[in-house]
Amino acid sequence: MRKPNKWHKGVVFLIASSRHEAKLTQEELAKKLGWSRAKVCKIESGERRIDVPEFIEIAFALDMPPEQLFARVIQWVNCVEAWKNGKPFHPK
Repeated sequence: MRKPNKWHKGVVFLIASSRHEAKLTQEELAKKLGWSRAKVCKIESGERRIDVPEFIEIAFALDMPPEQLFARVIQWVNCVEAWKNGKPFHPK
């Protein structure tokens, strides 16, 4: 398995946190997607990578426009990078 990079970590974190915000369990999200809970679990743990169509499906299952979820990923990665570099992060 490839070592997770900052973008993969951001996707994984934001999918899991957005699911929590939506007050969905992994089982409920999996059901909305027509997937197994194990698949959702592997995605959220970073064990399984997703492609763009899956990302879009997940966003819609979370009742979120895909571009909003993607913007959250970018903001999270930028925030983490700024923190690592000891710089303040100011979201746009």
